[in-house]
Amino acid sequence: LSEIYDMGIGPVTMVDWDGVNLITGGTDGAARHWTIEPGKPQTFPGSTMQHEDVVTAVKLSSHSSFWTSCLDGFVRSWQSRPDGSWSCDCQLNVGKPVLSLACSEDWMVAGAADGTIVLFEVLSKKGMVAAREVARWAAHEAP
Repeated sequence: LSEIYDMGIGPVTMVDWDGVNLITGGTDGAARHWTIEPGKPQTFPGSTMQHEDVVTAVKLSSHSSFWTSCLDGFVRSWQSRPDGSWSCDCQLNVGKPVLSLACSEDWMVAGAADGTIVLFEVLSKKGMVAAREVARWAAHEAP
């Protein structure tokens, strides 16, 4: 990757890449989608998904969806649309600033600033994502 894009934004806090789709999150409250295929022309970020605060984690869950977490206390699921845009189909209130997340096809777990871990079951149907909280644990003491 020989091109450098100076978008005049703040530091990048998290990245996730599946070999084609690159998702970045930043201190500017934005998550951005890039198409990055080594050896092919690169695209400038196709979409920006704005959040209320710093994006703390991004995680691809498929080629057409990803999760973000934010200091505003929410975890969001983003789905690609036929026109190339992304929409937030699911917004989960963790209740405290979310610092980390991990996901699989059927599960998503978020780590909060107060030491709480929250487990959600992911329910997908016809391209739409929903989730329900299954468990909440006090995993670590808050600083």
